[in-house]
Amino acid sequence: MSEIISLFPTARLMIVGEGEKQERLVAQIKKRGLEKNISLIGQVDNASSLFRAFDIFLICSVKEGLPYVLLEAGIKGLPTVATDVGGMGEVIVDMENGILIQSKNHKEIARAIIYLLKNRCLREKFGKALYEKIRSKFSLGEMVTQTTYLYQKVHAEKINL
Repeated sequence: MSEIISLFPTARLMIVGEGEKQERLVAQIKKRGLEKNISLIGQVDNASSLFRAFDIFLICSVKEGLPYVLLEAGIKGLPTVATDVGGMGEVIVDMENGILIQSKNHKEIARAIIYLLKNRCLREKFGKALYEKIRSKFSLGEMVTQTTYLYQKVHAEKINL
């Protein structure tokens, strides 16, 4: 965040959720003098209601399945930076509808955020592309269709045994 603020002094980071390293995070924020730029929101029911305040969505998990919050950010059209873990690569196609980064690489996170902050048109392009992908590939109807297909396939394989 320090690197981002050096170029964009009014940048703000909102961290939603809590974890076992919360106290350490608070100490680091204070140590670096970032209290004005970083807000720890904590656990929030219906966190997607905060999305309209965001210009960029960052999900930097170390391990993950397919997080629902990523789909929520996509349906809101938020340009997204995500770590390439678990199912995130099924949603984010690097440099087509977002940016995929390596896990545990804070320099790469900063570079991706700065790149998007400098490129408003790209943010808009990624947001629209991600929205379209979520709407077409991850809609309730599509998920029901795919689940039904898998159940039918498994059932057919059992009959053929």
